[in-house]
Amino acid sequence: DDSCNAATGCVNTPNGSCGSNPKTQGYWKRLCRGPHPSGDFYSAGDVDCVNNTCTFATVATTADICDRLQPNPTNDKCEQAEAQFMSLMLNLCKGRVSPSSPIDSSCGANTTVGASQQQADSLLCSPTRTPAQCTTAQCESEEINSGAALHVTSLKVSKDVSGGVRLTWGSPYQGGIEAAVQYRVWGRPNSESPWTQLAVTQSLF
Repeated sequence: DDSCNAATGCVNTPNGSCGSNPKTQGYWKRLCRGPHPSGDFYSAGDVDCVNNTCTFATVATTADICDRLQPNPTNDKCEQAEAQFMSLMLNLCKGRVSPSSPIDSSCGANTTVGASQQQADSLLCSPTRTPAQCTTAQCESEEINSGAALHVTSLKVSKDVSGGVRLTWGSPYQGGIEAAVQYRVWGRPNSESPWTQLAVTQSLF
């Protein structure tokens, strides 16, 4: 829900109508090369949103966003954690997830996206942070960015012994009483290509 405040500028408030559709770090790094074919791009609003955190208080430009998405050095655990946390903040700022969204965390006791976001920010902003704390913050951010904590990515891909690709999945997240009777499998060779339907499963019942 977009609005304009004469004193502070544009206000972008997630209303939850799009559901949980987070993007991973790779997607946000892709936006650093320019607008996505979907029309998504970075704006001053994204900068103003992410720098409301303690960790990214010094972020002043979209170039700063892109810089923090690239761990430097690449093997530094806290740099990796900051990159994942930046991805989480962008998912929140773009309304892809809501702070109130419930999660099933494997990284700690948090039960909402907002609780994990606040804890990760606190851990990463600490001047005495340790690699172990950064590992926790990275885990909390990544499990939301990947959708795992939101139960939106139960699909697993593996190579079959025959050389083919095997897809396995658990039951989808569902809020209603009806269960899925079949799945449609879509794929694309790269992030720029259109999606193509690859297969439709047989009825599960």
